[in-house]
Amino acid sequence: MNVNPLSMPLRSVKPRQEGLTVVIDNGIPAGVFADAIASAAYGIDLVKFGWGTALVTPRLEEKMACLQQHGIGYFFGGTLFEKFVAQDLVEDYFELCQR
Repeated sequence: MNVNPLSMPLRSVKPRQEGLTVVIDNGIPAGVFADAIASAAYGIDLVKFGWGTALVTPRLEEKMACLQQHGIGYFFGGTLFEKFVAQDLVEDYFELCQR
């Protein structure tokens, strides 16, 4: 980590129960995603696949494997859930999440 003159709070080690850092994946390419995660994994607790990108992102499984390798959890954002609800497909949403 870079040295700086600022006073910074101490950060607890993973797995953290408070002070979680969540970042959002907006559908960037898997290689870029892997590089970004690898460079900052120490500070990332969760990744949200936002705006329904989980349905259209190529190589999503690769991204999830990258997160698992770095001990980072993930979840789908609310837009995807809302779309399933609007089409009365909530059970299908839960099945997708389980897969």
